[in-house]
Amino acid sequence: MLQHDNASSHTAQQTVEFLCENNIIGIKYPPYSPDLAMCDFWLLFNLNKHLRDRRFTTEDEIDEAIHQFFESISKDDWLQTIKLWMLQLKKCIDIGGDYFEHK
Repeated sequence: MLQHDNASSHTAQQTVEFLCENNIIGIKYPPYSPDLAMCDFWLLFNLNKHLRDRRFTTEDEIDEAIHQFFESISKDDWLQTIKLWMLQLKKCIDIGGDYFEHK
C-alpha cells in the first residue's frame, strides 16, 4: 500500500509517471487525517509524552532524549502499531477514502 499526500514530491511529474508506469494506483486520501499517518496517531504522541515536562539546555541533550525514546520502543510495540495502522488504512479503503474519526 502506498500512502502519500499532495506534497510536491508526491505530485511531481516524475513521481506521477513512475506510479503510472508501474501500475501503482492510489485511493483518495482524506486531508488532515491523523488517523492514517503513523507518525501522527502514534509516534509523535508518544514522543511528546516522553519529552513532556523536561528541560534541555543543549541540542545534544534533545538528541539524546529522542534517541533514548526510540531505543525504548520494543519490537512488539512496533508490530502492534503497524497492525493498528493497517486497520486504519483498511477502514479508509472500506469507506472509499472519506474522512473518519478514530475512536
